[in-house]
Amino acid sequence: MKKLLLALLLSNFVTTTALADFETGFKAFLANDFSLALQELSPEAKQGNAEAQSILALMYAHGHGVKQDYAQGFYWYQQAAAQGDAYAQNQIGLMHNHGQGVPQDLDQALIWYRQAAAQGHAEAQTNLGGMYYRGQGVP
Repeated sequence: MKKLLLALLLSNFVTTTALADFETGFKAFLANDFSLALQELSPEAKQGNAEAQSILALMYAHGHGVKQDYAQGFYWYQQAAAQGDAYAQNQIGLMHNHGQGVPQDLDQALIWYRQAAAQGHAEAQTNLGGMYYRGQGVP
């Protein structure tokens, strides 16, 4: 019984600690303390936290606190998008649409915009509508 109680307390501590690390990193990002954000969010992203992956991707794609690296940004967006993160799916669509870090591919842009739009992501819906309006990749 003591071992079970200890295990439950320890798992709660680990979960709370991980959440605190993400929150610390997210607050640091919002405060433009990119060094601290990178320090706190990197381990979270590597452990599969989709929100941390998206923020890390944003940092790399736009050069916030790190050297701008579209390929690294794309990698982290892919990790988050694979978990269904609509923001990351939209960003992958944008990168394909504009050829940032990947060759320009309007068909891929449409695929990613559609995935995010289907989840109700407003920016993806706008981006998808714009492609239809301009006839990009669609009749």
